[in-house]
Amino acid sequence: MSSDEKKRFLDDFAQKLKASNEYKETLSLLTPLIQSLKTSEYSQKILKPCAAKIIARSALQQKRALLLRESLKTIPRNETETLQKALYYLGFFEIAVTNIIDQLIMIYIANHHDFYIYFNKDYAKQFEDLDNASLAEKLAFLKHHEFNLPIVNKKLRNSIAHMDFDPLPNGKVKVNSQEYDLNREVLLISYFVILFGTALEEAHFPETIKEFIK
Repeated sequence: MSSDEKKRFLDDFAQKLKASNEYKETLSLLTPLIQSLKTSEYSQKILKPCAAKIIARSALQQKRALLLRESLKTIPRNETETLQKALYYLGFFEIAVTNIIDQLIMIYIANHHDFYIYFNKDYAKQFEDLDNASLAEKLAFLKHHEFNLPIVNKKLRNSIAHMDFDPLPNGKVKVNSQEYDLNREVLLISYFVILFGTALEEAHFPETIKEFIK
């Protein structure tokens, strides 16, 4: 695929994405939350100390994601290569999905929504606190606030993180009696990242957060 063909493909995909109900609903939830950040003194108090860190982490995560993408394109031919792809999947998940989820949670915290972290036995007060929260806690919090994210495969992510799975020679992994196609799972989290990344950008979160470090 030439660079022009790739650009046309990405432009076409972006247009279809923005026309989807899922994208429209996501944008309608995010826009008022992000708009309120600009005028709220409380939001500034929460976000100013961590704004530079959020921006820096996002930039670093993007670089790391680019390094992983080539590895994610490989087609496993045996159990060892499937195991390698599973670990690449986990890295991509932690880099891309976790970063977006943490940004969503910080947007809610800055809008007066408390997020309790059981490990800390306290409510999150700064961006780094989210590192001590489990994925289950984060997803439950977002679901409570109308962001239901079934596309995020918590069971598969946790199973790979704890090496509690069997790699198969065909690029699939087996968790208990259920098989997961890693190629499909990578596509799903890629869709998640594109959807929420595009919505955050259209709702002006990147430029809003940059205002807090001036």
